[in-house]
Amino acid sequence: EADNKLVLFGGIRADAARFSKLSGLMYAFDISSESWSDIDFELRDIRKKDRKDPNYLSTSSISNIPPERAFHSANIMGNYMVVFGGYSHRHNDVEHCHDDNLYFFHLGCYVWVNDQILKHSQKASDRFAYPLGVGQGLFGHSTEVRKKNFLVITGGYNGAVSNAAMAYTFPYALAMANNSKVCTHYGSQSSCSSNPECGWCPTDGMCYLRTSTSSCSQSNLQTTACEGICSKISNCRSCASQANIPD
Repeated sequence: EADNKLVLFGGIRADAARFSKLSGLMYAFDISSESWSDIDFELRDIRKKDRKDPNYLSTSSISNIPPERAFHSANIMGNYMVVFGGYSHRHNDVEHCHDDNLYFFHLGCYVWVNDQILKHSQKASDRFAYPLGVGQGLFGHSTEVRKKNFLVITGGYNGAVSNAAMAYTFPYALAMANNSKVCTHYGSQSSCSSNPECGWCPTDGMCYLRTSTSSCSQSNLQTTACEGICSKISNCRSCASQANIPD
């Protein structure tokens, strides 16, 4: 809503005249200018690499990108687009059909982030265990956001039609857009660095908003890149069509 855009990720696309394939592409539709932009996450270069290569998806920003998929769900929660599940099978590569993972796309920085953004406190790991069991993800399901931080998941298919209803509780500090207190909940450098809105201060071992440089007086805040949509646009037409980008 802040950028007046519709964000589209994944699906099934035409590969040849008689064939189709899963997509991992992302596009943004600017409602003001009524134009599409191709959001480039270097997927073209990734496809050229051998997925068994140890350098495949080696950088942190790329490694958080979900594999190609279709029939997943996507919802806005706070500053994130939350993608759940989907059909992601690729023969001799991804040998499961029903994904049970959550993926997080930061809508301000235009970057996929690590799921360590969820680690606001030390809790028993089994509290976050997927309730349908390992290998029993979903595709073709329905999702709805309730009370800003509850992701409700119903139906879908995981080898059989599911009649399950589940609710995932998103940390309230993350579910609130532009919450200035979100960073103070992180207790480790790895979890703090997973959120592009935050920065880690090595002097006092605290996590602050990336703009709160004065809070870390004796050293520099250690932050991750938050470059926005401009850095992800690779052609002139898409760049020029951005209504919110100044001349």
